[in-house]
Amino acid sequence: MTRQVASRSNEAQALAKQWMALLAQDAAPAPILAAKLHTMHINEPALQERTGISLQMLDFIMEAANETKLTIYAKYLSPRELQFMRENFGKRANEWPALIAEVRQHLANGTPPHASAMQQLARHWVDLFRAYAGDDPQTQAKMRVAMEREPELSDSPWMGPDLIAYVREAMQGLTAAA
Repeated sequence: MTRQVASRSNEAQALAKQWMALLAQDAAPAPILAAKLHTMHINEPALQERTGISLQMLDFIMEAANETKLTIYAKYLSPRELQFMRENFGKRANEWPALIAEVRQHLANGTPPHASAMQQLARHWVDLFRAYAGDDPQTQAKMRVAMEREPELSDSPWMGPDLIAYVREAMQGLTAAA
């Protein structure tokens, strides 16, 4: 940041990957705690000062991490679709950690995907997805194909095939109820 390296640069993306790997290593065992700490860090300037990690630094890392994913999505999306995604990808990013942690907790607790609590979380998931993917079913289908073919798009200790399958099953319940 002090050298004014662009978040789209390879250097920034490599740094973001390293940052995320360290975060995953530290936070993987307790995703709910990690989500709470993330929220605290965003909302408490004293914590930012104590850790030396400013909101600007977090934003830069997230932009670089998002850029890595956008580069992958570019192989699947039209320029118009990618531009929409680029404009919207990070807008609600701070909602994902808590949502993923809640879903992970329900999965660990054995909550059925069709239970009302999971249905509510599935609706929130769809809402967040549509916020950056848009409402075009063809675009959404392309993104699902990318997610299936590109492991890096869901490479995190909080996501994973088990969580994705669980959320998809909950989403099927939304479709069936509609």
